[in-house]
Amino acid sequence: MRGLPFFIALIALLGLAGPVHAGDVPLYAKQNCEAMKLAKPAFVKCYAANLAAATVALDKAYNAAMNDPGNDRKQIRDVERAWIAYKDKECAIENNGDATWKTNEDYGLRHAQCEIAKTESRIRELQLLTCEGASLCYPHVY
Repeated sequence: MRGLPFFIALIALLGLAGPVHAGDVPLYAKQNCEAMKLAKPAFVKCYAANLAAATVALDKAYNAAMNDPGNDRKQIRDVERAWIAYKDKECAIENNGDATWKTNEDYGLRHAQCEIAKTESRIRELQLLTCEGASLCYPHVY
């Protein structure tokens, strides 16, 4: 009888914590750049560091997908090459892509934000290729 209250308390505590999904786990160590917004050089450096960290995480996810025995390496490579071209063109379009805007300092920040967002999305896509039955990685999606 003594174990039952503990068990009920444990169930209640777990219920309050909520489910944890792979999508809740950070993709990489990302700095909070908003705190540096007033110091432009630090702000730019922060975004550059986040883009570099996202690129490292993307490379890791790509290599994991390439090394998964259930995946077709050629298809993954072809899709990755197409994705890189898409990302570059999409971020140019999102940032108006004209020469006068590209000379503006803010263009680099907006372009980096776009690249980071697209890269994070691609990391999640590649992660789905390394799970047996994607629902094991992202059960809340299915």
